Amino acid sequence: MSDPHAPTRDELQAFIQAKTYYYLPRWDALDSSLRRVPPGSFNWSACFLLQLWMAYRKMYLYAVICVVSFFVLNSILLSFGVPRFYGLFLMWCFGRYGSSLYKRHVEATIRRIKTTMPAEYWTQAFKDKGGTSCWAVIPFILWVGFTYWLYFWGMGQSVN
Repeated sequence: MSDPHAPTRDELQAFIQAKTYYYLPRWDALDSSLRRVPPGSFNWSACFLLQLWMAYRKMYLYAVICVVSFFVLNSILLSFGVPRFYGLFLMWCFGRYGSSLYKRHVEATIRRIKTTMPAEYWTQAFKDKGGTSCWAVIPFILWVGFTYWLYFWGMGQSVN
């Protein structure tokens, strides 16, 4: 029995808007659990830009969780004397699984739209809720920059 609210390919394209040619083939290659990632599906943008990539893709909650958890994890690990190299591991994880995370976000948002709005408004809602936002990146750059400065400069001053 198929899910009546499962996104169609046209709905996915309407939602993603930019770079559908990149995401849709990679999503087709994912298994249903989204755990097994096929070779060649490393997302370099998600790897190097992390929260900025999430903000650009309108995954705001994920971006905020990522920033907050990074600082909490950093505080805990530094208190135990663990070096800061775990950031590279975090980058690799987002590069490897960023597209899967984005797929889950897109599918969940489309399902929410389809269950809460009349069908005649879906296409416009996909365009409004999906796509990308260059403007969302600016506050994240400022926020991340400020928190990194505060954390690494401020914490470094208080530790000495």
